[in-house]
Parts: sequence; C-alpha cells; structure tokens
Amino acid sequence: MLELHELPPHLQDLPVGLYKFPGPERDALVAAIDDGRKTTTSSLLIEYIVHDLPIPAAGDREVVIDSAERAICLTRATYVEVCRLADVELRHVLGEGTGRKSVEEWRTAQEIFWRSARFERVLKDFGVTNFTLSDDSLVVWVTMEVTEHF
Repeated sequence: MLELHELPPHLQDLPVGLYKFPGPERDALVAAIDDGRKTTTSSLLIEYIVHDLPIPAAGDREVVIDSAERAICLTRATYVEVCRLADVELRHVLGEGTGRKSVEEWRTAQEIFWRSARFERVLKDFGVTNFTLSDDSLVVWVTMEVTEHF
C-alpha cells in the first residue's frame, strides 16, 4: 500500500475508488477487491449525479483506497451496465464478494445502506431532498479487475 502522494506520476490523476464510508465495511470491501473476491460493484446512479462524476466505461481505471486513504490497488473496469434495481441479476450479486447468495439478500443489505441516515445526509448535502429508493432506481454495475497491487 502507498500513501496517495506516493503514487507514480502517471497514476496521480486517476479517480479514487471509494467504497462505502470509511471504516470496517470499506476496509473489508477493499480487501476483497485486492485479493480478487470482489469483481463487481454497484452504486446508485444518483451517486454519480450528485458528485458530478461520469459513469465509468470499460477500460477506465481507478485507485482503490482504504479508510486511511492509502492506495491499495489499481483496478480497470471490464464491463459497465446500468439497470433498474428490480432488474439486478444474480451474476452481479455473486461478484460483489460479500457472500450473499441471492438478489433478495443483496437488495436487503443494500437498501439498509441506501436508506441510512448517513447516505440520505450525503444526498441532502448535495441538495437532493426528494430521492425515493424504488424498483425503478437505477443501479450502475461495474465489473473490474485488479491490474496492480501497491
């Protein structure tokens, strides 16, 4: 692992991959990415919109950081798909590396996060006060591979 300022110059302008909020959940997800258990990730489209971020495309790279903001690995998106929450498929869920075995199990866990006061506060900080999670909420799925460990 490297401090962000220690990254080689050609990697310093890459986007930083933030998984969940800093803490044990982020660090567990980052470890799963680094060791290859986590090969897919999901975010609500609204997250990209409020942070004014482009939706990733195949070939995009990002520096994955842990809760201490240390660079752990470099990933490359191999496939990106946007779908309705109601249309999430098991293949997406199994790649998440969290041990969930069904779409229903994944959705229950994700809804706890996406309906949490902390997540809602982030949306509110960006002026989103009327977001309602529903079957029609759009989810961005990224399939990725680790191309470099730090």
